[in-house]
Amino acid sequence: MASKIDEIQEEKEKRTRRPQVFLGPIEPTDIQNLLAAINKLECRDKAEVSADRSIQGEAEPQFSPTPQPRRLARVLDSLAALLVSKAKDEVVAVALRPDIKGETIEFIVSTNGDVPVATSAHINWVWESLRQISICYHKLYPQGSKGKSPTQTITDAGYWDQVDKFTSGCIKFSFARLQKRVNTKFGQFKKIDLDQFAEDHVIRRIATSLFAIERVFTREHGALHGLPTDTDTDNWATLLVFLRQCQEDVKDLFREGVLTPDDLLHLSNFPPLQSYLRKVVAINNDIDVLIRVAISPQCRHLFSLEFKLQLIPENSSRIPLVPTATNDWESILEKALAWRNTELARRSISDQSEYEPKVMNMDVVDRDTTYMAQQKISNKIVVHCEVKIILLIEKLKADSPHLAEAYTYVGVSKLSCHGCHTFIQAYNFAHGTRFMTRGTHSKSYYPWQFPRNFPKHQFTATYMYEALCFQWANSYKGYETENVPLRHDSTTSSDTSTGVRRPEDPAEDKYIRELVEKVMAGGL
Repeated sequence: MASKIDEIQEEKEKRTRRPQVFLGPIEPTDIQNLLAAINKLECRDKAEVSADRSIQGEAEPQFSPTPQPRRLARVLDSLAALLVSKAKDEVVAVALRPDIKGETIEFIVSTNGDVPVATSAHINWVWESLRQISICYHKLYPQGSKGKSPTQTITDAGYWDQVDKFTSGCIKFSFARLQKRVNTKFGQFKKIDLDQFAEDHVIRRIATSLFAIERVFTREHGALHGLPTDTDTDNWATLLVFLRQCQEDVKDLFREGVLTPDDLLHLSNFPPLQSYLRKVVAINNDIDVLIRVAISPQCRHLFSLEFKLQLIPENSSRIPLVPTATNDWESILEKALAWRNTELARRSISDQSEYEPKVMNMDVVDRDTTYMAQQKISNKIVVHCEVKIILLIEKLKADSPHLAEAYTYVGVSKLSCHGCHTFIQAYNFAHGTRFMTRGTHSKSYYPWQFPRNFPKHQFTATYMYEALCFQWANSYKGYETENVPLRHDSTTSSDTSTGVRRPEDPAEDKYIRELVEKVMAGGL
């Protein structure tokens, strides 16, 4: 047994090496370059990572203007989503500073670049439209101005006319996004064999609506009408009817027990069906969220406040040197592992066997760094929208302590990237704040810039880099434990052991990951 392990260990040592010790302070470039490296490998491998909404956790957003701290969280997410006008490569973040005493409500809007003029005009129009809907509703139902949210059926034609105008205005602004969501996987959806489903099956109703939406409105080339003009009331009415019907049918489709095992089998050739349909109806769902807040008794007072708007400009820079050669990328991977190993030793974790130092598997590292060096990365880096919002909120408060507190939930049009998510965690830890978003899709994006010149800049950078290093070392195949572990049944190095061996335990890696996460949560 011992000789076999020694043989394996010797072979392992030939293809691995220990990272050099790194003791210097963390620089923003360390964070930016590591995110760039992770992004390159995730894109190459088309990595499937799970979304993580744990940034919300059990904590509640602070400084809510409503009795329920989370009441406006979904509202800000939906508002941010409805401020997106491009089909792709646009992210919008929105924060809220309600000043009840000053009778103002300020929205802070940010994108990864400059906020477009059209976006600024649209949020003004959205809030004014919601204010008019709120006024109309509470005139019709003054008894609903107190207590719980309304549940009665609304029959007033004037009210629904305002709702339809609001809905069509939102869809018009975000039509490119709707078009992309319908068209992208429509070809796959069409391949579903509808003959396998009963005439009244909900999937057939969805197909009817989707076929009409695509053929008449969203088809990129050859649509019967395309986006209706402002005066084309008939086609607007038709589009809204089909979208609402599709929205209701999608809700029905994914209720528990609606799809039978046979149904699931017939739909198995289109695995992303649920994701596809939810994206198609997302705009309508977001519109409904905003309409509900307009008629909510808890939120009525917000629409009596004076509307204010603050737009955050682009925060970007060009860096003189970016990693290009294989040895540049190797140094980035080596530094991350060295930092992780050094931190493990510094903390003197009691159960060190579960957190052994790792070494670099040079076969994997050489292959990966060769790939990384094949394509240059941009030397222009940008601070992402949710990070800009948090820093501006904190700066304004520091400059003007009398300023009303901003609601600490930041609405974002999509889940945050891994870099932003980790930055928010680091910032909260360093500053004792409670900023949050709805979570992260867990993928690393580049270009990504660590912001400059804010309080506790170095502390935040160090925390963030440590978190990235621990998480990356836990998943990257180019890092591995230094020593060959003994089998579970081995208690000595004797090669004459005849004990019964356990089968490989697939839960072992998960167990170790969970332990690392616990240490990170409590110690970083």
